[in-house]
Amino acid sequence: MKALLFLGLLAPAVHASTVKHYIVPAKSLYSQPSPFWRVPLHPDATPFVTDEEPAASSPQSAVKSSTPPKALSTPVWAEGPESRRRKHLQKALQYESLRLKWLKSVRNKKQETPKNPDWLSQRVARTLDSLDIPWSSWSRTRETSTTPVQVFEVPPWVNLQFVARRIALGGLVQSVRRMRRRNVENGEAFSTTFQTSTGLVEVQLLKPRPKARVCILVDDVGYSGEGIDTYLAMNMPVTISVLPFYETSAFFARKARQLGFEVMLHMPMQSSFASYYKYENLIKTKLSEEELSKRVKRVLAAVPLIQGINNHEGSKATEDSRTMEVVMREIAHHGYYFIDSVTSQRSVAYKTARKHGLPASRRSFDFLDNTKTIPAISHKIDQLIEYSLKHPEKVVLTILHEKTAPAKALDDKLVRFRNHDIEILSPSDFLFP
Repeated sequence: MKALLFLGLLAPAVHASTVKHYIVPAKSLYSQPSPFWRVPLHPDATPFVTDEEPAASSPQSAVKSSTPPKALSTPVWAEGPESRRRKHLQKALQYESLRLKWLKSVRNKKQETPKNPDWLSQRVARTLDSLDIPWSSWSRTRETSTTPVQVFEVPPWVNLQFVARRIALGGLVQSVRRMRRRNVENGEAFSTTFQTSTGLVEVQLLKPRPKARVCILVDDVGYSGEGIDTYLAMNMPVTISVLPFYETSAFFARKARQLGFEVMLHMPMQSSFASYYKYENLIKTKLSEEELSKRVKRVLAAVPLIQGINNHEGSKATEDSRTMEVVMREIAHHGYYFIDSVTSQRSVAYKTARKHGLPASRRSFDFLDNTKTIPAISHKIDQLIEYSLKHPEKVVLTILHEKTAPAKALDDKLVRFRNHDIEILSPSDFLFP
């Protein structure tokens, strides 16, 4: 039954070449940041944190995939309409060929059955080594059960849910029988029960509590593909937020999920200034409730395997109570969480999401890449580390973007998160009970 949860991986990706979309032929976001990045935060902009245990995210079948060609969604503006159409079709066919090859590799991937506790323990050890996580291990048996327990103790900065997903993603998905997180004395534990050829075996990951906790969203994934490989190669669980209606949207969402990363929908909403992106299904304030509902449903269906939503731009839409009422009502039907990117200080998105019972949070630290140079971003990350250590009771939520400079800067600074015992969380780690 557990394997049924992963059949969604085999569903055909949304083919976005049939959806009309346009990119304004102006200076890119890379060279000219949007004005909303300078919006200050509310004084009380603190993420909603629950002390209850979050549910374990379902693992997915892991498979290595090749990155599709870059900038598939960018029209060739300097050429005529017919030439642009031919080139766009050629790139779409190229992507379709890559997608079909990827689907075939997923279907042909064989699931392994753990042979015995020792074999499973070796698999877990190899996974921890591949993530550059130091560990110590011992075996024990519960007093109330005959199931053997393999305990792996890891440092405080490790995200146990992320590691557990990566262990299962190594071809053991069909062997998973149970996943559970709980608080223990002076720390946390995450247990996964596997079916082996000799019976049930429990793998328990154990760690002390971290000194601070942060949540880092990577916005605009699917637009350019310039920094995504760097983010996905990180051994820390940044959250991947994918723009809809691009040929690469479904590809990157599936690839990120297979590697254990949490995937969000980056929902395009109307801004108070000229937008760099124009969509047929943009969430706008003057639409009827019926049209708004239809657009929200179309956008939600455009990116697979999502667990939550945050707004892309939306400085105007998130200020409008009527618009947010309709949006949150539709999102509530699907069981997703919502993150307010706080692109306007007058945003009512977070408040409306909580009103409709959605697990919700909001950005509580400045955007990390307001200035898009590696030294400036590195300095901002240092400020994030210092701020989080001064506020250990909070989950500090921040955002950067899918570009080369932010990815390189964050990758260089990951060692500082480890040295300071700062855990990087995904939103579902602290939003879902």
